[in-house]
This record gives sequence, C-alpha cells and structure tokens, in this order.
Amino acid sequence: MIGSLLTVFVDGYAALDRATQRRAMLIDAAKRVEWYSKRFGSSRSLMVVNHPNQMRHSLSAFQNASCVVFVDCALELCDDEADLMRCWHEIKRVAGSYDSDDNENCITHDIFVLRIQSWATGRATFDPRVRWMLTSAPDGRTNTEARLQYRPYGRRSTALGDVRIAGRIKAEEARVAAKTRSERMRG
Repeated sequence: MIGSLLTVFVDGYAALDRATQRRAMLIDAAKRVEWYSKRFGSSRSLMVVNHPNQMRHSLSAFQNASCVVFVDCALELCDDEADLMRCWHEIKRVAGSYDSDDNENCITHDIFVLRIQSWATGRATFDPRVRWMLTSAPDGRTNTEARLQYRPYGRRSTALGDVRIAGRIKAEEARVAAKTRSERMRG
C-alpha cells in the first residue's frame, strides 16, 4: 500500500516536473527563434515534435538549418536503434547541427529535447510504446554540446503490451505454419 502511494506521488511529481520543463524549454526555444529574427533579419520556424512519425515524415519538408526543434518525449518512442538514429540525424539536419554524423560533440543550440525522467516509473512502465531511456540529450539551454545518450528500455508486461506481443507471436506462428504447409506441398 505504501509502495503504491509512493509510486503515485513520484509519478505525479515527475509529470509536474516535465510540465515545468516543457514550459521553460518552449519559452527558451521561442526566444531562440526571436534571436534569429533580430540578429539575422530572417526567422527560423519553431518545430514541436510530439511523435516519431513527425521526425520520420514532417521534418523532411524543412530545409537544412531552418528550424529550432523542440522534441517533446518523442525519441523514447522510436522503434529500434536504427530508427532512433535516423530520427536524431533528421532533427540535427533541420536544426543545423548535422555536420557531425558520429553523434559526437555536435553543437545543438537549436535543439531542445524534453525526456522522460529515468527515475519516474509510471510513464515508462505503463506506456508500452516507450522503447528507450535517454540518459543525456541536448536541452538547448545548459546542455548544448551534449551527445544523445540512450539505453534500451526492456519490454515490460503491461496489459496493452501483452496483447501486442501475443498478437505478434500468433501472427509469426501463423506465418511459420503457412510456410511449412507450402514447403510440404511442394516437396
């Protein structure tokens, strides 16, 4: 009982902390856009990314170094490591930090990444879409020369996750059975 209450308290605090960070980062990102307008006479767009599909599809419409990018807990939802790195490189390209392909020490003044706190278990535990925990990411403010550091977040047993896994297993079993039947009919 006490453990459940403590978890609810910690996760509530984590949600409030993310909301506070989100507001502060959005304000800083908007100031960065305004700075470009005053400094160079041309403005950059502020792109808010909430889902990996936006990184995969929407960012491709933007030119190199044309946006200040705010990523709102979306990198954690990328499918696999290759997808995570493709999305990260697309963010760097649009923000103008794409010159370092090896993810080392790129300057990321125009990238603001809000990440799920590793100490908060609620969102990561109950959302089966979370595949990664970011241990370090540029926040556009204090951490502008940071690498994107991450670790895989293992599959959990959640109601929604179990249904998805069971569905995949049954689909795979059906494919194997169909292939076996097909091979028997040929041979």
